[in-house]
Amino acid sequence: MDLLPWVVVFGTTGVLCVVLGLGIRGFRRTPRARARREVTWQNTGTALLRLDTAIEESDIELGLAGAMYGGTAPRTLAAARARAANARDDAFARYQLALERKDTHPGAVREARHVGDLANRALLKLESAQLEHQKWLTANADAPTEVVAARERFAALTTGIGDPSALERDLSARFADDEWEPVKSANRSLADALASADGALQRAERNVHTPGASVMADLAAAERALRAAEAASLAADVAHKAVVDASLAVAHELASVRADIAKGVALQQHVPANAAQRVGEELERALNAVEAIEPRAGAEPTAVIAEISRIRDRLDVALGNARTARDRIEGARNALPGTTATARRAIAHAEAMVMQSSSADARVRLTEATDALAASRAADDAVAALDAVRRAIRHAEDATALAQFARGAGSSN
Repeated sequence: MDLLPWVVVFGTTGVLCVVLGLGIRGFRRTPRARARREVTWQNTGTALLRLDTAIEESDIELGLAGAMYGGTAPRTLAAARARAANARDDAFARYQLALERKDTHPGAVREARHVGDLANRALLKLESAQLEHQKWLTANADAPTEVVAARERFAALTTGIGDPSALERDLSARFADDEWEPVKSANRSLADALASADGALQRAERNVHTPGASVMADLAAAERALRAAEAASLAADVAHKAVVDASLAVAHELASVRADIAKGVALQQHVPANAAQRVGEELERALNAVEAIEPRAGAEPTAVIAEISRIRDRLDVALGNARTARDRIEGARNALPGTTATARRAIAHAEAMVMQSSSADARVRLTEATDALAASRAADDAVAALDAVRRAIRHAEDATALAQFARGAGSSN
């Protein structure tokens, strides 16, 4: 009987702990709590992007100083930039890990907050070094010489790029509009970047002999725009090559997927009776899909190859254990070239979109896509390689969607 009060006390305490725990979990799930967590993620993403942008600005400033002074400028900014780059790389890696655990681990939001604090501290240190460096440049710069050099770089870049519309004309004569839209989009970005660079250089040329005026900001803006132009030109070349390569490969991909379907029909007899009908229906659906897209192959090669990749995905799921290990490896080898081409195009498209957006999540997904594609090249066998390439496609598509959402949200504000 003496134990009864203690049992009551500890039992009541246990119940209260359970109730309190459930209350905390419920509080975490309230709309207000979820909104606060999302603000944390947004703030961290913004901090990471600001740090990344500041590092890029430092690269430009260091390039200008190197061109003017041959490495004799103070090393303060270079050292701060190196430390900031290390902090950024570490912060993005930790943010990526936290993002993966966002919906499953209660500590993920705390880690995101910590990453944001780290990024902001690194940014403050870098901005302080940038301010000192800019003062030194303003006091010591040979502005006329540097303006001339920047104009020469602009002229060399435009000459090297040539006529960007030639890529569009080449594709528009042979393919559907959607096929060469990435080239057209990249060329629009290229034209905007060149116009921005020319405008910045014109401002610098007007002010270079004005007493008390500094042209360093205009030179930095011109260099930033020229780098954007180089990236856009490369994106246009990659997009053009993707369409041309797809047009050369699409006939083989169609023949290959038809052969896979025929093998699937032969394997159907090895499928358990209760699943045979489902497998047969999937094989018939795959064949109908191939026949539906085949007429579009000439005008829409990249779209058709992407659809073939999705058809193969469904075939893999439908056939499942009916395939022997050798069958799976052979099927993966057949699927790998076309799926890899789809992944490369998806990544190139994502890179172009991410470059124009303000989404840390999109950059993380793009990194995951490029990592997955790299992992496919190091895979032990074709099956593992194909799985990695498919992951790359999913991550690239996620990156594109996140970047588009960020651009839409930005334009609506």
